[in-house]
Amino acid sequence: MNWFNSLDSVVRLQQILSWVGVVSALLAAVCGVLAYYLNNQARSLQARPAEEQVTEGAETPLPQLSQEEADQQPQEEADAEEAGLDEGEAARLRERIEELQSQLEQVGFEAGQDRAEVEQIRSQLAGLRQRNADLEARAEEAEGAAEQAQAALAALQRAEEEQGAIPDDEEEKFMRAMAGKPTGPVDIVAVAGLDDSRRTAEELQALMERAGWRQVQVREAQFQGVPEGLYMVVHSQETMPEYAAALAIGLAIIDLMPMPARVKTNEGKEPGYLGIVVGSR
Repeated sequence: MNWFNSLDSVVRLQQILSWVGVVSALLAAVCGVLAYYLNNQARSLQARPAEEQVTEGAETPLPQLSQEEADQQPQEEADAEEAGLDEGEAARLRERIEELQSQLEQVGFEAGQDRAEVEQIRSQLAGLRQRNADLEARAEEAEGAAEQAQAALAALQRAEEEQGAIPDDEEEKFMRAMAGKPTGPVDIVAVAGLDDSRRTAEELQALMERAGWRQVQVREAQFQGVPEGLYMVVHSQETMPEYAAALAIGLAIIDLMPMPARVKTNEGKEPGYLGIVVGSR
């Protein structure tokens, strides 16, 4: 029954049911005309005077009939005489009526089957509509949840931006760790085009200046790949300035740099150079 799974098939089935109804009406009309004709024939025969026919001649032996045939034959002859038809015509008429009745029964049976199939299709369509409504409701719920998640993420990002990379309580820890420690020039390098890197670099510069560092500058540079976290850059291990170790400990206390500190050498820098690269968080 795959052809019932589309709207066009349902429309064609409804058209077939309409034609079945028309055929049934026509057959009923034919039966009504035949009944009217037989009734008129019976009335015309009742109005005629009775005639007696006497047949003289030699007696001819009759075939023997069964009791059922003997009971049925007078009734059939009486029906034929009342209708004004001979026995052959009456038999053909009865066969035609039985044929029409059989056709009516068949049409009614097929119509019943078609109605059952139509009801089944309607039930399936109702189930599909309900399922579609459920899916739409779930889609709306998922869309609402996604919007809420996006709003929460945006709020979290705004909170992180407002709070900054270095909380107030961490600043106090850094100030205590740097008290009495040597200072020197430091080059803080932010990743060009990365907002959080630039913001963290500027916060670190302000914090170091409050801790007594006077030679701290921030600049941006291009990198082949975006670095993660913070690491130090020196000319070489031998020329690393003495204040680099104290600064690394202070940055580790406020969770900006891991311990042991990550240090990269760059012979293109001057001896005694100290840079801090601020990558993504």
